[in-house]
Amino acid sequence: MLTITTQSKKIISLDNPKSDQIDINDIAHALSHLCRFGGHSTEFYSVAQHSLYCAQVALLKKLSQNEVRWALLHDATEAYLVDVPRDVKAMLKDYKPLEQKFSDVIAEKFGLSKEMPASVKTIDNEMLLTEAKYFGYDIDSWELSQYYKPLDIIFEPTSRMKQMRNAFLILDLSLIDNWDEISKSLKASTKELV
Repeated sequence: MLTITTQSKKIISLDNPKSDQIDINDIAHALSHLCRFGGHSTEFYSVAQHSLYCAQVALLKKLSQNEVRWALLHDATEAYLVDVPRDVKAMLKDYKPLEQKFSDVIAEKFGLSKEMPASVKTIDNEMLLTEAKYFGYDIDSWELSQYYKPLDIIFEPTSRMKQMRNAFLILDLSLIDNWDEISKSLKASTKELV
């Protein structure tokens, strides 16, 4: 059996992951230690911070609880399979089915819809372009920029891993425990923020 051991010492089966093996603390910890862009950003920028930005954008767009939680957890598979750049993923024939197995188990664990909502995929792509532009990539040459645009947001990467881990956990807990209050507050605001 192929496995990995998480920071909480859980042994995760790679070929047959189970929802009881998935832990939000392991996800937050691992994502806060993984650098986006395969480590090729001009400064450390974690997958956890990217996920937090995605969830914040989803909140600003007044999306549903399912969509906001998906935005936060859309890269949770990377806690177990690492952050592989998109073009590399496309070359690894066994990666996508493995990623889908983990995505299904994570969705089950956290009560999310089985499929990631299209709205979250859009936010993920918009954030990718926002981040890439900040880091000085020529996004105009990217095929993705034909379909999506960078967001007009304040973007500030941080290398504080513990801060990102804790923020990730706090937001996840808030989305579960305080969704009614968050939702009412968002509905009460009349200005479109994003």
